[in-house]
Amino acid sequence: MKDRSLTILTVVSIAVALVIVGAAAADSHAEKMKRYSVATGGTGGTVYPMFGAIAEIVNRNVKNVKLTVEVTAASNENLRLIQTGEVDFFISNGQLCSKAVKGEKPFPTKFDKVRLAGWMHGSPLQIAVFAKSNIKSLMDLKGKKVVVGAVGSGNEASVRIIFGMAGLTYKDFKPLYLSFSEGAAAMKDRRVDVLTVQAGYPTTALLDLSTSVPIRLIPVEMALAKKVNAKYPLYIPSTIPANIYKGQTEPTLVIDSPGVWGAAASVPADLVYQVVKLTKENIDELANVHVAFKQWKFEPSVQAAGPLHPGAIRYYKELGLMK
Repeated sequence: MKDRSLTILTVVSIAVALVIVGAAAADSHAEKMKRYSVATGGTGGTVYPMFGAIAEIVNRNVKNVKLTVEVTAASNENLRLIQTGEVDFFISNGQLCSKAVKGEKPFPTKFDKVRLAGWMHGSPLQIAVFAKSNIKSLMDLKGKKVVVGAVGSGNEASVRIIFGMAGLTYKDFKPLYLSFSEGAAAMKDRRVDVLTVQAGYPTTALLDLSTSVPIRLIPVEMALAKKVNAKYPLYIPSTIPANIYKGQTEPTLVIDSPGVWGAAASVPADLVYQVVKLTKENIDELANVHVAFKQWKFEPSVQAAGPLHPGAIRYYKELGLMK
């Protein structure tokens, strides 16, 4: 009986020891796993699913690293979140990134924590109206209900700049501060007249909207596009082909802005190097997620919008693009 009790005690002791060892191993694994957040945009835009795909590749290939994609108001907010240390990776409108780095309005000071990795696809400002609307030009927006984008978004900042240079102020129409998906829902319900979306095309929110109601895109005049470009070089004239969306039967002249992506200066250079390298090497796979990946450029010329991250510099030197 005594021997049996001793045996039971031994077994229990071993089991407890195994549980403790297992817990310690789990704790050790948890300590090794490093989590990094990626500030993107709204779920109705282009970049949220695109960076979800990048995160999946990185998480699959980089040991003890977990990238998590965050929903944000996009460019302006993303730059602020990088500067305050609340996120690790980000996307932004190139022109707004340049302004943030220089400390120009609407940014209160120089954002010195911002570092870039590469060019993304273009993000044209798409101005959608109902196909049968009497709105034909920007000046026809007077008195209308216009979705200008979420508060703090790059979309709203671009609307303010471009519309302003066309001679429109927010007093000329009723601005509504909604995300892409919220704006599309409001259009479906006929609660607004105009939806502005600055994102790579085709954009999820506009695709969804055009399946419910036929839409048109309002073109800008070339004179305005050139005027904006002269003052803001990272805003460029571009054309969206016909039939991208149901009801959009004509090519549309728009004002585009190449996007940029990068990381906070504090993110380890080795990790940024691996993220840039994996993205470049898997660009064909990523293009199956969204065709806009085909427009991405891995070039040090992105320094036009801000300083390069050391991890990106290492990769571009490896490619022979920098000395």
